[in-house]
Amino acid sequence: MKCNAKKISFMISLLVFSNLLFAKDVGIYIPYGLSDAKDGGIYIADTYSNRILKMQNENVDIVAGVSSATGNYKDGDVLEAGFNQPLDITMNSKGELFITDSENHAIRKIAGGKVTTLAGNGMPDYQDGYAAKSKFNLPSGIAIDSQDNLYVADTLNHVIRKISTDGKVSTLVGKPGSNGYADGAMGNALFNEPTDIVITKQGVIYVADGGNHVIRKIAGGKVTTVSGTSRESLEDNTYRIGGYTDGKNAQFNFPKSLIVLDSGDILVADMMNNAVRKIKSSGEGVTLLNMDNDLEAPVSLLYKNNKLYVSEKWKAGLKEFVTEKEKVVKSSVSHAKWLEITPYAPPAQTIQIWFEGNKVSSSNAGAQVVGKDVYLPVRTLAQAVGAQLKWDAKLKATEITLNAHTATIPPKSSKTKFTGATLLGEIKYLETMLGIKIDWVEQYRAIVITRS
Repeated sequence: MKCNAKKISFMISLLVFSNLLFAKDVGIYIPYGLSDAKDGGIYIADTYSNRILKMQNENVDIVAGVSSATGNYKDGDVLEAGFNQPLDITMNSKGELFITDSENHAIRKIAGGKVTTLAGNGMPDYQDGYAAKSKFNLPSGIAIDSQDNLYVADTLNHVIRKISTDGKVSTLVGKPGSNGYADGAMGNALFNEPTDIVITKQGVIYVADGGNHVIRKIAGGKVTTVSGTSRESLEDNTYRIGGYTDGKNAQFNFPKSLIVLDSGDILVADMMNNAVRKIKSSGEGVTLLNMDNDLEAPVSLLYKNNKLYVSEKWKAGLKEFVTEKEKVVKSSVSHAKWLEITPYAPPAQTIQIWFEGNKVSSSNAGAQVVGKDVYLPVRTLAQAVGAQLKWDAKLKATEITLNAHTATIPPKSSKTKFTGATLLGEIKYLETMLGIKIDWVEQYRAIVITRS
């Protein structure tokens, strides 16, 4: 069955498919996962109507599932099968579809007009093995590699699972039931409610690690953090507090979904920040869309034909965006709060330097205390806040540029000094020149820098 969607133009840069009116038995209710159908269409896991849909042009078709507010679990003919909050969808080289059926704790397959269960058995648990012997706990994101092997973000088991083409389920990385945050060798890495997974053409795996508020990378037998810094733990010491900051030390708040563009940039649905963020190949985080664009709780992304499609947690329909100008968002944590919550190391002879909760490591750190004045290497400051340095030969001075603001720091001043070839500036002088906050915490012999 089909129906025509009413396309509503909303500003020059935004087309909104929202609050659409469809026939009673067909329509996008509250979608989550999105996948490219390769023929111009988009597959949609319509989570809260418990159906799999396909949108093409202004038409919507039911691919599988019976509309149900409560969901059920039934294999069989596509239009008689039952799902329970399907979250994500992907397609293999044969055109077969695979669904993470989250509340049925199963991976479902759609092929030949039938829905079958590939893995999981409807009960939340953890077990590797074949088909119904395997067990999942709220599987969320799903991706497929060039050999048609599937990878699943098994959210409440805190692991990434692999389903080989012969149907065998194994644990790729993470420790089942042990949520935490640890990079390193795959056998030692820990995740906290991973929600989405992407595999590049080169076989590199990226994971939205929701409970840790970070984006992780699996490559070369190791897990690393690509972007995101979680500052504090909650009382149970496993779930952490997110934030909202752009820059080299970007913060996220429950990132739910991600896509990797051909350019290498990563787009992230940053749900609790009501934003779509970009992680540039340089490592810098910027904001593309937020509440200024009428965006609320984005949970899934699809980039197709130079347009970005976004689904939102509690909203009907999809939103379609064209390129937006990047925004720069400062830390949502105040400077005074950073002074309070920074995890200082014990005081030592070497001065410790902290930028928004992260310890700054630099071969030329070399901060100094001279009398009542504290001096910080200008290059160390620039590296910490993501500023650019340039030598002005005409003025014989250092130019430091942060965002749109450029300050000129003369080498000979009562507020600057050299140690060898390293230029240092007095922290309050640098604070005024750049419009940022820098403080000296004598108790820990620490310099604390923030952008707000």
